[in-house]
Amino acid sequence: MVRSGDPRTEVELLMRLNEGPPLRAAALRGLSAFSSADNAPAVLELYASFSPEERRIALATLCSRTSWGRELLLRVGEGRVDKNELSAFQLRALRQLEDAEVNRLLDLHVGQVRAADESKEKEIARVRASIERKGASEPARGREVFARTCQQCHTLFATGGALGPELTGANRADREYLLSNVIEPSGVVANEYRTTIARLLDGRIVTGIERGRTPSSVTLQTETERVTLALDEIEELELSPLSTMPEGLLDALGEDEVRALFAYLQSPAQTPLRATPANAAGFFDGKSLAGWRGDAAVWSVEGGEIVGRTAGLERNTFLASEYELGDFRLALEVRLARDEGNSGVQFRTQALEEGEVKGYQADVGPGWWGKLYEENGRGLLVDRGATKCALAGWTRYVIECKGSQVRTWLNDEPCVDLDDPAGARAGIVALQVHSGGPTEVRFRKLELEVRP
Repeated sequence: MVRSGDPRTEVELLMRLNEGPPLRAAALRGLSAFSSADNAPAVLELYASFSPEERRIALATLCSRTSWGRELLLRVGEGRVDKNELSAFQLRALRQLEDAEVNRLLDLHVGQVRAADESKEKEIARVRASIERKGASEPARGREVFARTCQQCHTLFATGGALGPELTGANRADREYLLSNVIEPSGVVANEYRTTIARLLDGRIVTGIERGRTPSSVTLQTETERVTLALDEIEELELSPLSTMPEGLLDALGEDEVRALFAYLQSPAQTPLRATPANAAGFFDGKSLAGWRGDAAVWSVEGGEIVGRTAGLERNTFLASEYELGDFRLALEVRLARDEGNSGVQFRTQALEEGEVKGYQADVGPGWWGKLYEENGRGLLVDRGATKCALAGWTRYVIECKGSQVRTWLNDEPCVDLDDPAGARAGIVALQVHSGGPTEVRFRKLELEVRP
C-alpha cells in the first residue's frame, strides 16, 4: 500500500507515529514514499521523544525531499534538533538536493559539507570491516590511545582540551558517525570549528579556532594556548575550509589500537586508563589527586604525601587510581599513624558500585602487615605476614605482578610469593582506609614500573 501512494496509507502512517514502538520505525520509513509538506512538521514535532534508532530513520527520511530538508534545517537553527545527530552521509544527501535554500541553511546552521571522497569511503569501509571482523576490544587500552592522539584537542568524560568539539555528548553510539568524523575530518566541518589562519605583518602565522573578536582584536584558540592578536598587526585573516583535526589520524596506529580507540569512543562511561611505560610517570604527580577518585573528606595530598584521615568509618573507603595495570612493579612507602587502624594497597582491582572494590590487597595494619587478601572475593590468600621489619615509621612496600605470579616485600623482607592462576591479570590500584575507629595513613614515594 505504501508503494501505491494511497492517501489513506499516509494518514495511517502519521497516526502510527503517535503510537510509539514497535510501529513507529516502520511508519517513519514508509512516509518517505509520500510528498506532503505537512509530514516533516509532524515528524519533527515528535522527534524529541524518538529513540536513537528512530531518530536515525527520521533524519534519513527528512533528508530525502527538498521541503522536508528545509524544515529540518530550520529546526536545527532553532536548536530543536542537534546538528551533531546528522551524519556526514545525511548532510551530503541534503547537499545533493541541489536546492539553493537548503544549501544556504546548511552553510548557516551546520557548516561546510564537502562532496564524498572515494578514497576516504574505501578507508571507512576497511576500518569498519576490521572492527566487525575482530569484535569487541578493550576500552582501557583505547583510552590510552585517545590520551596520546586526541585528548590534547578534545574533551571526553571531563578530560581533555578545548580546541575541538566536546565529545561526551556527541553521537558516539553511532559507529558510522565516528568513522566519518575520524577518517574524513574535513568532510563536514561545523562553522565554530573551521580553522582561522592569521598571517601577521612580522611574517608569523597563527592557526586556531576563533573564540572572540572586538573592534581592535581577535582571539584564537590554538592547540596549546589562547592567543589574542591586535587587528593592526594582522596582514590577513583567512577562514580555512579544513578542520583543525588532521587527516590520517589512524595511519600511525596498529589495527588493534584502532579497534581499541573506537571501543573507548563508544563507551557509555569513563573507563580506566591502560598504563604503559610512556605514561607511568603520571601515576601520581606528587601535588594533587589528579587521576585518582575518592572521598575528598578522607583523602588529600600534603607535602607530596597521599593522606587518608578519618575520625571513624562505618564502611571501607578507597582512593582509586584511573590507571589499569597488567604486569607491573609498584614501590611506595606507607606510614600508619601510631600503627593503629587498618589500611592496604589494592592492586589488579576492579571498581564496584557505591565505592567498593574487588581484588588483591597488600595489607597494612597490626597483625596484617604483609599479608595478601582478596577484597570482596576469596578473602585471605596468604596468611604469613612480615616478621622482621620495624613498623613504627615509614615502611617500604613493593608489589610485583607478572602473569599469574604475585610477589610482595616489606622493607626488603619477602612476604608473598604466590602463583594464582585464578586471580585477575589486570586492574586498578586503590588505597584503603578500613572501617572502624580514627585512622591516619600516609603514602609517599610512589614509583610505578609498567612491564610490557
